[in-house]
Amino acid sequence: MSRNLKLSIIRSIVKSVFNEEFGESEWWAADFIINKESKWNPYAINSTSGACGLFQFLPCSKVNCRIDDVRCHGTAGAQYIRNRYRTPSSAYSFWLAHSWY
Repeated sequence: MSRNLKLSIIRSIVKSVFNEEFGESEWWAADFIINKESKWNPYAINSTSGACGLFQFLPCSKVNCRIDDVRCHGTAGAQYIRNRYRTPSSAYSFWLAHSWY
């Protein structure tokens, strides 16, 4: 399977989770955050902090998902954003101000 096809599948799965949780109008902000945090690589691990996955959970053990379970990571990311920022667009604003979320 090509990298572009894998990326398309990953994005589609996470987008469906976020659209269910926040509505389509918030997707752009979630897409921005994931791209900045992991470049859409579910296997991304920050060599300095140890943060991992699409949403760069810190510590990595914070998320109770297999690293390749994209739907689980999408759900965990949506819950984190809901609990901390209420919406992806609020998380986006914070990211712009601090270069992290």
